[in-house]
Amino acid sequence: MDILTFMGEAGGLLLRVLAVIAPLLAWQWTIGLAAHYRANAGPVGLTVAASVMVGIGALAALLPGATLTWDAIIAPGGFWDLTLWEFMSLSIDIARRAIPTLLATLQFDDERRNFQAWIAAALALWFVRMAIGLIAAPRHRGGRFLIAELATFAVGVFGAIYTGPLLLWSVNRLNFWLFLLLVLFIQDWRYDEPPLVVRLAARLTGRVRRHQPLPDNIP
Repeated sequence: MDILTFMGEAGGLLLRVLAVIAPLLAWQWTIGLAAHYRANAGPVGLTVAASVMVGIGALAALLPGATLTWDAIIAPGGFWDLTLWEFMSLSIDIARRAIPTLLATLQFDDERRNFQAWIAAALALWFVRMAIGLIAAPRHRGGRFLIAELATFAVGVFGAIYTGPLLLWSVNRLNFWLFLLLVLFIQDWRYDEPPLVVRLAARLTGRVRRHQPLPDNIP
């Protein structure tokens, strides 16, 4: 293999990786950009948690139970056994239909009121966050805070709607390699401070903390 062929294949792989993670990067970028307008007005993690809850509810309303079985996830020819471009097309379709399906479910197909209770809990959590933020934010920044919160919430909802299928598709693609990743996460959690998962969550919520090593005289 010559260098041009190698570079072409490497570039194609990079483009495929970027295509997959682009929505997640947009999610993180929006939360980071909105941090300037929040002015440290309360815990943004509540907004992220509430938006993820709405996204999970939308996925539960849209995806049939048959798509969430172990065979559908990992079996060859199963629902999630897709090429990259098939997955991207499915993701766009899911993102387009998820919220309308959730609204229709809330209105016409929620006899046990499970979805209503779940969405009500999410919105209550977000209301608490908004109340804390409006109290803590300076008066002249109240409008900017609301816009930043709405943008963060909307991106969080669609980020969760995208991440769910991405995880299921990744399980199908990686299969048993996921067990190796799990071992690496466990080892990182045990021996790194702060753990990688905590650092990723901090970046996602825009609350990045620099790790400060302990002084030599402290065990």
